[in-house]
Amino acid sequence: MSLVLVTGATGFTAQHIVDQLLEKKYKVVGTARSQAKADTLLANFSKIHDISNLSLEIVPDIGSSGAFDDILKKYKFDYVIHTASPISLSPVDDLYGFYVKPAVAGCLSILEGVKKFAPSVKNVVVTSSIGTALNFDQADNMDFVHTEDTWNPLDWSDVKSTFQAYAYSKTAAELASRKFVEVNQSELNYTYTSVNPTFIFGPHVFASNLEFASGSSEIFNSIISYPPDKEGPFNDIVSLACDVRDVARLHIEPLSDPEKFHNSRLCVSSGEFSPQTILDVLNSRFPELKGKFPKGNSAEGEKYLQTHGFAADFSKTLKLAGSLTPLEETIYDSAKQFFDFKEKLSKSEK
Repeated sequence: MSLVLVTGATGFTAQHIVDQLLEKKYKVVGTARSQAKADTLLANFSKIHDISNLSLEIVPDIGSSGAFDDILKKYKFDYVIHTASPISLSPVDDLYGFYVKPAVAGCLSILEGVKKFAPSVKNVVVTSSIGTALNFDQADNMDFVHTEDTWNPLDWSDVKSTFQAYAYSKTAAELASRKFVEVNQSELNYTYTSVNPTFIFGPHVFASNLEFASGSSEIFNSIISYPPDKEGPFNDIVSLACDVRDVARLHIEPLSDPEKFHNSRLCVSSGEFSPQTILDVLNSRFPELKGKFPKGNSAEGEKYLQTHGFAADFSKTLKLAGSLTPLEETIYDSAKQFFDFKEKLSKSEK
């Protein structure tokens, strides 16, 4: 039975990765930043899996020197999936210190650690971001097509927001990782793959996590909670999105064929969305909740998407990974879990 290290195992996407790995009969060692988070994760997974194949180790600071070395020495891993990276929707004073330093250090620490202490590892898969492939100066330019070969040219001197800092940190981390693999290729026993998701939507492995949603999940939950009298247009966010279950799957597929996926950059996107896109699905797929959401203007929303956002062609990823979940189904499944959870919570409070 193959053994996989999953860093940052308590995260939204990482929980799906762990879930799918256990379903496929892999043994998993995950990392968490605190014992409390590790205990909660084990308790949750014990309800749906045999957790004799799951253990957790504590890594409080992924940016510290040799953060994963002791774990890499302790176990004989076959594969490593590195998802851990800092993210916050709250204001951060030191953007470089919070985002960039630990993101780069964490990636290099895992790659260097595997090189030194884990010769049995065949493949390292790193969670990156579509932010590394998007040129934000080309937003709304439908003639500029983003692909697996484009890179975010953002310079740190131009970073003005948390979102830009996050995108810069992921770009810096991926570039540093690819450089490390290139320079050390002759000494490495493992191949390297990055997974670069867009906005990640989809249901949580455990609905209880909806209480603590962050990142893409928090944005999604805020949109489906719009009051019905809220006025549009609903196009304040325009970007690309994908399904968390696809993102998890694409972290796992390289394990079965490391050479096929070596140096691949899997850019995961099911298409463009705006808040209007989500409202359209809510109004069409939840007739029992008619009148609970704003309607907006579906035709105008679709027209707006044709000239705004990011033009993209990630066909290389599709050739490697196959078809992806349609965005409508992702939105529906996410919303259904949210509404079911809220209803259950409401009943328990009565």
